[in-house]
Amino acid sequence: LLLMFRRMAIHGLHDAHASMVALNQFGGGFLRALHLMRAFLHGLARHASGRIQVAPGCAPRMTRHEALVVAAMSDGCPVALLELSGPDGYADLLTLAQALQGEVAA
Repeated sequence: LLLMFRRMAIHGLHDAHASMVALNQFGGGFLRALHLMRAFLHGLARHASGRIQVAPGCAPRMTRHEALVVAAMSDGCPVALLELSGPDGYADLLTLAQALQGEVAA
C-alpha cells in the first residue's frame, strides 16, 4: 500500500507503475483496490489540513505523514484521519479508509 500511495502521490493518480503494483498484489480483482486508493488519495488531497510530505518510492523509511496515512488505510485510525484532514473532511476520509481496509483484508 505504501508503494502504491507514494507512486500515485508523486506521479499522479493514473501512474502505470502503481497499477502494476496493485495487479501484482491483488491479482485479478486489483481494479477495486486501485480505484479505492485513487479515491482515498483524491479525498486526502481535497481535505488535507496542510502539505503532506511523501518520501521517494525507494526510501527505506516513512515520513510522519506517510505513517499517518498507512495507519488510516490499514485500520481506519481516527486519530490519524483527524490529524491529516481536520474535522471537516473526517467523515469522507473515514468512509474511504474503511472501504479500502475491507478490500485489502479480503
